[in-house]
Amino acid sequence: MDFLNKQMERTEVLIIEARQFCQGELKILVPTLFGYTEQARRIKKTVIVEPTGKPRRKWDRASIVASLEQQDNPQRLANAKELLGLVDNNPSLLGLGYGTGQTGSIVLKNNVGKGIFYVFGDGSTQLTATGYFHEYIEFFKSLEEKYRPFLQWKAELAVGKLPGLKKPLGELTAEEMEKLKAFILEIAQELKDQVYT
Repeated sequence: MDFLNKQMERTEVLIIEARQFCQGELKILVPTLFGYTEQARRIKKTVIVEPTGKPRRKWDRASIVASLEQQDNPQRLANAKELLGLVDNNPSLLGLGYGTGQTGSIVLKNNVGKGIFYVFGDGSTQLTATGYFHEYIEFFKSLEEKYRPFLQWKAELAVGKLPGLKKPLGELTAEEMEKLKAFILEIAQELKDQVYT
């Protein structure tokens, strides 16, 4: 064990022995730790693990809006601001979150913080409330029927799928945006107080 601890700088090898003592109905476990040495602790303390890949960025409302403003797509910016306003105007139903990717994303959440709709920095979208599909599949099917003429999906609304709109956010007309907002509000109302795992 000491040999392994000296050889593996990023991994600590420990053994716990649990001795059991019984007297009548009473049972007592006494743990003993083996393998923890001061020398191994000093070696492992000096190891610095470098992160791999690009660092994650912490986005917020201001940085998302600034990023959208830098893109040459005023309609995408206007439509994203409409969705942000939808959340602002319905605080008992909706909340916001932001992604940590390179281009950022806006997450529209239900009132208990579970994501229901994503808008990515490139304007693509994704319905993430599919975590609820098993229990609410009939509700989602009725929404699909109701909104199909206005909101065309890349995939059928079904269990296990994360459909996105065929049109990116920057191409949605004013009428389509109104329908999208109504669609999101209906989901938020139905899924109010609901948590999925």
